Amino acid sequence: MAVAGWILDKSAAARASDPVVGTQLAELAGELFVCPVGELEQLYSARSARDYDQPQTELHASFETSDRRGPTPHCSAPRLVLAGKRITEVCRHQ
Repeated sequence: MAVAGWILDKSAAARASDPVVGTQLAELAGELFVCPVGELEQLYSARSARDYDQPQTELHASFETSDRRGPTPHCSAPRLVLAGKRITEVCRHQ
């Protein structure tokens, strides 16, 4: 199965201002997705509606959103979370 895209996790999003990470994310433009679990993780710390709405709007404007099944019908949200974790671990070791 070909890779349909990549799931953006909170740690990568938080480091988007880092020149190296930002460049890598820019290279993946159009191929990055935010899944419902990842969106929840990134918005969990919101303390008000404004704290929630602004980042949510930015996420949806910047990245494709996957449906509850993921970018492909064969990929569930929990599998996407595990895949994102593995990708993060690989990136940390490079």
